[in-house]
Amino acid sequence: MIDRVIQEKAARTMVAINAAIRNMRLYPITSTATINSVDKALQSIDHILETEKSLAFAESEKNLLIFGQPLSEKEQQKPQVVAFLDLLLNFSIKNLSFQRGMLRDEFITFLELLIARPEEISQKGGLKSLIAEKRLSHIIIDEKVFVSMDEDQKIASKDEKKLDIEETFAPMVNTLDTVLDYESKDKVSRHLATSMAKKDEQVLGTVLTQKTEGELGEKLFSHIIEALDDEKFERLIFKVRQMFDDAQKNANKSEDAQLIRHAYQNMLKSEKGEQLQTRIRERKAQEKTQKQEYKTKLLAGINSLIKGEKSAFQDKELMQTLPATVTQMFSKGQERIVEVISDRLCEGLNIKVAAVRADVANALASCLEKFPEQFRQDTITRLMPKLIHWISRKTSLTPAVEKIVRYLMEKAKELIKNNQFVQSEQILKAFHSVRYGKSQREENFRDFAGKMLETIADNDITDHLLKEFRFNQENKREQASRTMVFLAEYAADPLLNLLKDSQHRSERARILQLISDIGPAALPALSQRIEEGKPWFFMRNLVLLFGKVGNESHLDIVKPFLSFDDYRVQREVLNCIYSIGGNQRESIFSAILSDAGDQLKADAVGMLGAMECRTAVPMMIQILETKTLMTSKARNELEEKICNALGNLMAQEAIPCLVGVSEPKKGVLSKRNYSEKVQLAAHRALEKIRAGKVKGR
Repeated sequence: MIDRVIQEKAARTMVAINAAIRNMRLYPITSTATINSVDKALQSIDHILETEKSLAFAESEKNLLIFGQPLSEKEQQKPQVVAFLDLLLNFSIKNLSFQRGMLRDEFITFLELLIARPEEISQKGGLKSLIAEKRLSHIIIDEKVFVSMDEDQKIASKDEKKLDIEETFAPMVNTLDTVLDYESKDKVSRHLATSMAKKDEQVLGTVLTQKTEGELGEKLFSHIIEALDDEKFERLIFKVRQMFDDAQKNANKSEDAQLIRHAYQNMLKSEKGEQLQTRIRERKAQEKTQKQEYKTKLLAGINSLIKGEKSAFQDKELMQTLPATVTQMFSKGQERIVEVISDRLCEGLNIKVAAVRADVANALASCLEKFPEQFRQDTITRLMPKLIHWISRKTSLTPAVEKIVRYLMEKAKELIKNNQFVQSEQILKAFHSVRYGKSQREENFRDFAGKMLETIADNDITDHLLKEFRFNQENKREQASRTMVFLAEYAADPLLNLLKDSQHRSERARILQLISDIGPAALPALSQRIEEGKPWFFMRNLVLLFGKVGNESHLDIVKPFLSFDDYRVQREVLNCIYSIGGNQRESIFSAILSDAGDQLKADAVGMLGAMECRTAVPMMIQILETKTLMTSKARNELEEKICNALGNLMAQEAIPCLVGVSEPKKGVLSKRNYSEKVQLAAHRALEKIRAGKVKGR
């Protein structure tokens, strides 16, 4: 059984829902009264759904059930309960539940259905069908449920009721009228009226529209009406009116319609009926006055906004009303005024107060949503610089930001397709800044900006950009290139495809430069492609790009290619390590002196020398002194570079070795024979070391 506290909260929620429906019937959806009552009802529902999966109401035998449990007889008689039950009955709703996760828009759409006339809903396929059509997935009606109750909670069915009103009431009254005297008739009538007044409007409507004859029937009619309070009488009047409308539609119930019409007219002629009509007239007059005051206030607010008065932005109700207002303006051909309002709202995005700025952003985003397609596109074009500036300063993703960013994304695609690359670059630059910039932004905002860049860079857009990049047909190659830079990682993959297939050196050079300009954003694509392996020239270019846009963390990706089967790739790996290797360069290059071939060793020696790495001197000396059975061009180049490096490093410990190289012993007893170029390099190294030693003294 549901907790009593939860059931009481649900009952209060029902009252809040009633109030929201009432205000939506009386006032515009954008009015403060309506907005506040809707928000209050939604908050009440959400509060229950924090602990419960759903909030369930049901109707059983003209009784209201909350969470499958009936209210007490006393609670069933409360006006709020009766009104809510009438709502369920009018729409033939057996059960209704609100599910966890319901959005505000879903709730409002559902309430808008409930304020319509039941017959209108029926003509459109019924409430359940409309709920499915509008995708109100968190609002369920007439779902089969099974309710378990204690014996003392059971609700009597029609078969268990003591009276069948339609069959017994009128004959009973007519019979009593013939057997009772005048005084008895009055007493019996008042007694019956007191009892009947406690019944719900459905029962009372059935009673009062029965065909009775004689004085008792007239007295009972009047006494029942006298016994009702004003609220219940008003609900009864509307119930009887509905019964009349329903009977009129049924050709077989024309006689019933006349009886109901007669009862309805007599109720209106009664004292309570006249009082009700007076109240209705006063209420309508009040509503008319309120609507006029509201309209006057709204017009004043719009005029204030058009004049550029900042106080207009602080009018929360005005901001919430604007989307509906501009829709009406379009129907009246007032597009020019809408343009001015759009411009003013865009200016309001710079208001210093964050809460006011948020209201303005929501108003602008909602207004744009209401605009006709072409008018919206023209507005986005006109406001684009200011919107871009606003987006660039935002740090979090709100519904308003999301809507406006999507509109800008569509505009960027349109501009690119029309070869307006410079204009599109403004939007892409803002998205790029959000996605990759150093300013602090919420992660979901960065992710969303990335998603927008990815959406822009679809196949049609990238093909269009690559075509101009390759063939320069519109003489806008540089502009197309910058556009791809701001598309970042989402342009990198198509560019790498082109790099792999390109047959022109100049084109490959342009691609390499473009990917370098994209920067670290291209690294995911590079990491994926380098795993594919050959051809060698593509691998060399990938390694080259790692050297330009990578960092020390990418060494593990490129180091394995030191053993690639093409020296040109190996050489590029050394260059890459030299560029991004940081403190690891010395150990990597030193290891190469032990393991690699002479050609790669020579390159490593040159880089160690450029790095002034003195720890590599002993290994260089060892290589220089190592006896080889035969010389080669690569070996001679290695030895020459070692001599040069030792000289540059002022390696005094290498003097004996360099002397042996520069002045080798003749004959078969000599350890090594060195080429003339190596000997000359050793001689120059000795001169440099000795000169440095003298200078040092």
